[in-house]
Amino acid sequence: MTPNLLIYGVTGYTGALISRTAAATGLRHIVAGRNRAKVETAAQKVNESARIFDVTNPTAIAAALEGIQVVLNCAGPFSVTCRPLAAACIRAGVHYLDLAGEVAEYEIVRALDAEAAQAGVMLMPGVGFGIVPTDCAAALVKQQLPDATHLALAFETIGGVSQGTLKTLLAGIHQAGWVRRNGQLETALPAATVRRIDLGNGIRTAVLNPWRGDISTACDSTRIPNIEAYTVFPGLVRWLMTAGNSFLSSLTVRVLSRIVGLLPEGPNEKQLAQGKTFVWAEAKNERGQQTVLRLTGPEAYRFTAATAVEIACRVSQGQYMPGFQTPTRVFGPDFVRKIEGVQVFSE
Repeated sequence: MTPNLLIYGVTGYTGALISRTAAATGLRHIVAGRNRAKVETAAQKVNESARIFDVTNPTAIAAALEGIQVVLNCAGPFSVTCRPLAAACIRAGVHYLDLAGEVAEYEIVRALDAEAAQAGVMLMPGVGFGIVPTDCAAALVKQQLPDATHLALAFETIGGVSQGTLKTLLAGIHQAGWVRRNGQLETALPAATVRRIDLGNGIRTAVLNPWRGDISTACDSTRIPNIEAYTVFPGLVRWLMTAGNSFLSSLTVRVLSRIVGLLPEGPNEKQLAQGKTFVWAEAKNERGQQTVLRLTGPEAYRFTAATAVEIACRVSQGQYMPGFQTPTRVFGPDFVRKIEGVQVFSE
């Protein structure tokens, strides 16, 4: 039987890891991308068939979606790939998933909500570590404090990082992002707020990360109107976030961007095995009450592979809701507890 899941972007570090994870769990899929030689090599490694197409070619996308029920887009930058793929999926009646992690990318897909709902198609960006654990943590603290009006989320990763992640971070490190105030997105500068937080591994310095997709999605999942997102970054990254477009910081970004291309493509097997992730969620209400939840899990790329494969499997088996959705709205806040290595702690 021909697989009904297509994974696009298998030649990148994360896409390849997801494809291997899917194969290891017995989830049949078609591997896809735009570089024929690389995609066919990736297909041979998991003993699956390949489809070659570029997201700039609507005709090629339409042909590639023949017989497909679910697309998992692993090809960044998602600001470029998400709209053409999601729009093509709506036209073809195919459910769309991706690994996006930034507000702007979510808003691009959200704009297609009405079309997708009418077509009976689900659009779910952020099926990896970038959203799943924080989305679930947000919904879990909302359960503990149902009248919460303010939500703060934070995370830290321990382990390696892919070239793609570093390039994305450096490319936008001086750009403003958002916080959510009274349900609306408001412009905010990176690292404009600093908090000292215990995410479960000791007190850490976390800075406002206004690009985080949670600013877009957590309001959908919780209906909490005021949301901020924080990340524990290395000191150099924090400095670059606050240094603005000064000559020194811009020069540093250019130098680092060149160095990134010389680094390993992503975490090695040891880093994948030994890495950890920490997530923190804090909810407050107007009466000054608050509740905190902490979550620990496997290394971030392993986390992404596990959640992406599990969600792709569920959707391919018919578990979905039409329109723009978040992981929690479809699979519930306890979904994250089902991922191997995840532990949840409530105060």
